[in-house]
Amino acid sequence: MAAPIDRTGLPLGKLVFEKSSFKNEKSKHEEFTEDHHFNYTISCILPNCNRIPEILQSSCVGEKVFFVQDLPLIDVISLDLIEAFIKRGKLRMLSHGGNIDGDDCIAVLPTGHMILHLSKDTYQQLGLEGKPSQFPKRKKSKYIVDIDLTSPSFKPGKKGYNRVKWCFKDRLDLKFNFIATWTPSDDEICPSSMQKYFTMKGCKCKPVKIKCNMKKYNDVLVPDIDPSLVDFDNMDYSYTDVYEWLGGFSCGIDLLCSPDDYLSTYSFNGPTRSPSTCSYVQYSGYFFCQTVQSTIKSIREHMEEWKLPWCSVTVHGFMDSPLSWKQREHGYFNNGDNLYTFIIFPDDTYWLYSAYGSYDLVS
Repeated sequence: MAAPIDRTGLPLGKLVFEKSSFKNEKSKHEEFTEDHHFNYTISCILPNCNRIPEILQSSCVGEKVFFVQDLPLIDVISLDLIEAFIKRGKLRMLSHGGNIDGDDCIAVLPTGHMILHLSKDTYQQLGLEGKPSQFPKRKKSKYIVDIDLTSPSFKPGKKGYNRVKWCFKDRLDLKFNFIATWTPSDDEICPSSMQKYFTMKGCKCKPVKIKCNMKKYNDVLVPDIDPSLVDFDNMDYSYTDVYEWLGGFSCGIDLLCSPDDYLSTYSFNGPTRSPSTCSYVQYSGYFFCQTVQSTIKSIREHMEEWKLPWCSVTVHGFMDSPLSWKQREHGYFNNGDNLYTFIIFPDDTYWLYSAYGSYDLVS
């Protein structure tokens, strides 16, 4: 089941709600997470849990992420990089430090496509064929160039490759800082070999440290959610109320405020469980979609052991990424939201919220 959430009066984007089961053959949860290429944070809320389980720690903190400094674009299209990393695994690269609305931003997808999100001046000077950005619609100030690095015709000596190489080298010698991850097709190959490759090319390449923020709250009134109920019209609360509670809790807002409280009068509309301990953890850096899937799988396998009534997993994408899901264009405007939340239940059902900014292509 999927339904758009009405946000009347708040034209900041779109929020979509879905309900399904991990055991459902038609469930697209894996495809959904795989299509979200650039994940900045993974955060979990674990009701009735006194500490963050070690299995969650190990899956997120061990991520192999690298920061490549001043990498020329011409090096990204080099034949040895394409053969070693793009054709022998899944390479994800995202330019770092630029603002999507005004600066040039670059992304390399695991599909082998290189996306250039360029300002009008850069686009005209570069001389490659592209198309105007969808945002803003009235003023054509940004342009998109899509280069398929895996195309059989994209190799030295071919017209298309030679054209791109000439533009990158002779028209504009563009350099960017990148954050990069690589999942090799061969399990015996270490992902950190990418660091050795860029170092040999003369680029500064260093590991990105994953940051972890853990908190434990006592005497929390956690929403008592019944996953079997879908008739929100006849209930005291809706899925928007649950989503608001998750957001408030993640931000550390006091959710037990009285009507006379000056700072906040928020209260959850629906039923709550007896006051208990609730743990929260957020990992920040850059994460494979496989890491998200591993986190969800670990929670599903241990929910009964950890005695969780439910658990949430929220994944935020980079606000200044040129893409959100798949190859759908992403912008900023009022916000750069591109995030999703799974609420996981012991019976293997789940609720899925996906949030898009106002400058996002949804489908």
